[in-house]
Amino acid sequence: MLYYIFHKRVAAQINTIEGHALMIQTLLKINRVDLAKKLLLKMQEMDDDDILTQLANAWINIYLVKKTKLNIIQKY
Repeated sequence: MLYYIFHKRVAAQINTIEGHALMIQTLLKINRVDLAKKLLLKMQEMDDDDILTQLANAWINIYLVKKTKLNIIQKY
């Protein structure tokens, strides 16, 4: 519920690469990688070569690798 309120009030007003990068960090902290990926696509449409776009892409990939490794470790 809290994310919904935050998303409607704050995220809708963010139109910069820096704001999107901050939102991606926030989404990854609350385990919403699906929404972070959508936001990354918007960032890539704005400027694919921007350093923050590349960094956000790395954050998402690191998050996914960590999650995969945790799942493998928990199986054994």
